[in-house]
Amino acid sequence: MKLAVIGMYHETNTFAPGRTGLEAFSTEWVLGNDEFLSRYRDTRTSMGGVIDAVCSEGIELACGLYAGAVPSGMIAADAADHLIGAVAGSLDTTSDGVLVILHGAMAAEGLPDVEGELLRRVRERLGLSKPIAATLDLHANISPEMVRNTNILVGYDTYPHIDAYERAVEAAALLIRTIRGEIVPTLAMAKPGMLVVPQMMPTHEEGPMKEWMDRAFAMELEPRVLNVTVAGGFPYSDVPDAGVSFVVTTDKDPELAVRYADELKRMAWDSRERFAYAALPVEEAVSKAMEIAEGPVILVEGSDNVGGGAPADAPIPWLF
Repeated sequence: MKLAVIGMYHETNTFAPGRTGLEAFSTEWVLGNDEFLSRYRDTRTSMGGVIDAVCSEGIELACGLYAGAVPSGMIAADAADHLIGAVAGSLDTTSDGVLVILHGAMAAEGLPDVEGELLRRVRERLGLSKPIAATLDLHANISPEMVRNTNILVGYDTYPHIDAYERAVEAAALLIRTIRGEIVPTLAMAKPGMLVVPQMMPTHEEGPMKEWMDRAFAMELEPRVLNVTVAGGFPYSDVPDAGVSFVVTTDKDPELAVRYADELKRMAWDSRERFAYAALPVEEAVSKAMEIAEGPVILVEGSDNVGGGAPADAPIPWLF
């Protein structure tokens, strides 16, 4: 058996100023087995997880291109076109299957669903008979095109993200089982039509996001359920598919996948009011800052998070 691995990773904040060009991906443009193994072996990354999962089974790994950039503004049209072509073109089509490492919230000028287009081209090159698995960030804006062109879709279970390695191992294991004929994955997606700010998505604290995850984990105890992915979405990517998504993957049971996905959708909608974020008006925030005896105090506007691609020019240090 031979498995291919390719990928591209970027969280696109379409509200941020400027455009993200191809040069932004130059610091993580990794092509071929030697570069991929040298950079990612023994790392707790998605790439490291793929390496460990595949090599532990004695399976040949065919590494194509993996390109990544830090979160930033809209990807320029020419950069997206080149990136998609380079990643899809690096795929070893003699492989028995491919694992594609993605973020899930990439957007470009004229192309709101960059990853959906990449997966479409990968499917076109690989054919219908070979399986495609993909990993996604918890903040993915999952599109129907992504689901349509994958056999296995596995998203992170944690925010803050601490399980990228484990989810890649899981996706690779499901891919291998699919190739061996042990399982036949069937996917269903449901979207409740909700945009949630990242501040309300922590999975380690008590609250509705943790409750969604706990229900998803309970569903995964059902023998016919292979994976349940809960994606909070990325609200700062202004695209049609932005927002909360649930993808349920079962073994030859599409009806169960639909039923569980719809259950999570209803659960999300019923809890929507609990996701309201209680930010303070500027005047009240300043008054509270003035009441603090010792400084410095920093006033932060949450959507200006540089970790989400914003310029981070809104925080105000209040010095005493």
